Amino acid sequence: MKEQAYCEKCNQYLELNSYQTRTWFVFVFIPLIPLGKKQIINYCPSCTYHRVMPFKKWEQLKAESIQAGMSQMKENEKDPDACLNMHSTLDAFGSREEAKSLADIMENRFPDNFDIQMYLGTFYERIQENLPSDTCFARALEINPEDSSAKRAVGIGAVNMGDLQRGRELILSMEESAQTADVIYTLAKGYQDQEKHKEALEIFQILIERFPSLAQTDKDLRKLIQQSEKFAGQSESILPTKRFAWGKWLFWGAIATLIFGGVGLVDWHLGNSQELHIINPFEQEARITWGKNEVTVPAQKRKTVDISEGEYKLTVEVKGLESETVPVRIENSFFQRMAQDSTFILNVGGGSLILWEKIVYRRRQSPNDPPNPYKVHLGKKFQAFRGIDYPFKTAPETIKIEGSSATKYAISIWPVAPVNAIGYLHKNMPTLVFDYAQKHLLTSSSPSLLLDSYFDLCSQEDKLDRCVKTLEKRLETRPVDVLWHKFYQDTLIYLRREMDLIKKYDEFSQKNPKNSEFIFLRGRVELEAKKALSFFDKAIELNNQNPHPWEEKAYYEQGQGNFEAAGEYARKALSLQSNLELSQDLLYDTRFLAEERNQLIKETRETFQANGMDYTSLARLLQLYVFENQKEEAKQVLNDYQNAILQKMPEDTYELVPLTNMRLAYLQGDIDQYAQLAASLRNPSYSNILGRALLEQGQILKAEQHFQESSDGYDRLLLSLFWEKEGNEDLASQWLSSAQDWFAEASLKGKRVIPLLSGEVKNAREYIGDLSLGAKYHSVLLLACSSIYPEERKNLLDLSKKLNYKVEYPYIVVQEITHWMENK
Repeated sequence: MKEQAYCEKCNQYLELNSYQTRTWFVFVFIPLIPLGKKQIINYCPSCTYHRVMPFKKWEQLKAESIQAGMSQMKENEKDPDACLNMHSTLDAFGSREEAKSLADIMENRFPDNFDIQMYLGTFYERIQENLPSDTCFARALEINPEDSSAKRAVGIGAVNMGDLQRGRELILSMEESAQTADVIYTLAKGYQDQEKHKEALEIFQILIERFPSLAQTDKDLRKLIQQSEKFAGQSESILPTKRFAWGKWLFWGAIATLIFGGVGLVDWHLGNSQELHIINPFEQEARITWGKNEVTVPAQKRKTVDISEGEYKLTVEVKGLESETVPVRIENSFFQRMAQDSTFILNVGGGSLILWEKIVYRRRQSPNDPPNPYKVHLGKKFQAFRGIDYPFKTAPETIKIEGSSATKYAISIWPVAPVNAIGYLHKNMPTLVFDYAQKHLLTSSSPSLLLDSYFDLCSQEDKLDRCVKTLEKRLETRPVDVLWHKFYQDTLIYLRREMDLIKKYDEFSQKNPKNSEFIFLRGRVELEAKKALSFFDKAIELNNQNPHPWEEKAYYEQGQGNFEAAGEYARKALSLQSNLELSQDLLYDTRFLAEERNQLIKETRETFQANGMDYTSLARLLQLYVFENQKEEAKQVLNDYQNAILQKMPEDTYELVPLTNMRLAYLQGDIDQYAQLAASLRNPSYSNILGRALLEQGQILKAEQHFQESSDGYDRLLLSLFWEKEGNEDLASQWLSSAQDWFAEASLKGKRVIPLLSGEVKNAREYIGDLSLGAKYHSVLLLACSSIYPEERKNLLDLSKKLNYKVEYPYIVVQEITHWMENK
């Protein structure tokens, strides 16, 4: 185990190493007899000082300490001190992963304990996990808004994240002490970094008033104040007059005279040899030109080019984005040029997250030391950073320092994938996240995950019209990106703009009558299934290697109960593109119904063993084992899955354990257990699950309470049928009317259900088949229509039973009502 700490002997701050070793009896330099293991504690590489303990004693001490902490914590689960002792024990003995797991538990168990939240914030900060650290500090401040240590931690975090107003409120309200100077300085520098020099000077003025000596002795502070005064156009300085040292001036004047000529030559050379770091964050090559110069930067790479000082207009081109001209000014003062401390960055499209860090090296560290500030820069296409010690280099863990501390600065690219960055930016930089997400989406070569994230972002902020405009930018690209078009179609359907969609794809197909993809996409938005099939057949005729129309044909045949044909089409689609999830599901269902279960068990078990957290594999294995009466195997695979989940997420945030227990209970026909588990779910988004579980139990009145607002049209149809079964025609009619209201607000395809439920259709069986809504929905509609169209009841019920093959909601409800209908 390695850690940064002070050596007890030489007092240097460096990396101390603790490790296990073995001693031997040696004869003529040859180890002959092992004498025992030792634990080396805090070995100093500088002076070699360390402590030694027999390894068995070390292990015994470790085991006893952890065991004692565990016992104390179990006996006093609600005692925060017991948890603190346990956590510090784990941390001291180097059990970092266990310490992080316990930290998660403590954070949730003691959300209102100030000491716990501050302790955890410091722990996360020490292991350089800034986001959970910020969360804990923020919670501590909520608990005790007047505590200076909490104000300090949250205030610095706010400044680092660019929320200067919040940082100002907290930092300036802290009780005045010697420790407040550095945080006020950090606040002023934050305003300066955002080029808000007037505000920066206000904070510098406060700093000088509280700590007058700094204005005389701190050269960096004076330099920063003078810089802001220059940019703010302030003629009178807030700095007090500095006492002049004539002797020192004469000495340095003489030295300057001697080296003046050499400095001038070096200054000229450095001015003509500056570095410009070009960062391309996108999945497409970037081309940058200015004058006769041209630079290409590969996808998601950084390139450094030499450039002379001056003003330039750089043309930046990236496939998928509009070409843009970026003004660039490479400029240094004499001293900046000589110190070579300027870092110039061209951030292509402003799409890279640039991480600025202030790194404070201390001779003696303390848990109360303020965290190292950092700031994420986004959106600016060109930036000049000054005083950077480690430009795009990893800062060393330790350095030699003369005083008690030394400060260094680093610039790097924050290595976070765009799909993960969107959530962070949405919370911390809401005004910049849309442009960031849009540019990465338009330049992505595999945008499936980004499409989901971008849609969620736009829907949360009620900006789906912006989502549509973004998606329209790639509709004309070639070859046709079918996934992109499908997402565009689904977004417009969600917005109930199907007629605009049909018109647009009529135009696409007319302009491209020989293009299989556009003919398929036109069929996909067709409201009538039979007409859609003609488009799919035409698409196959134009290109039988296009997998998408084969998949849609498989989906249609499944909804008609033609499982063998569905399986054939699904196999064809998968032979052309193996990652089509819908075809994989359709083929699995077909093979399951054909009783190929032993082979399916073998194949699915291999997939599950390769990824023990794959929910699809788990669900299939549970179904297969239950149908094959292999109860122990079902329990074992469920335990394996749940253990894998809990190792990654000890708090089971998404309640996967009760949800998977519910699935097994349902498959085994234990509906009471299924309902009990549903009632234990805490997530509000799972409210429908309890309503459906109660409906499966036949508890209609309780189910209604959960279905009043959140149920869909199919739930309402089942409630209508239940009340009809119970002989209450009024409530049956009310729920049928409620279902019609739901379909009236649905998509155009959903609206086509209304005439069916109103009894206006001549051939209900054929009409439902032309809706192409999928097997489960067809089954419910067929069941509802068996009551509305008694002359077709037998045919409707026969097909409904055939399509009700998946043992999941509403499998049991449909069975029960079907049985009643058959004997009506």
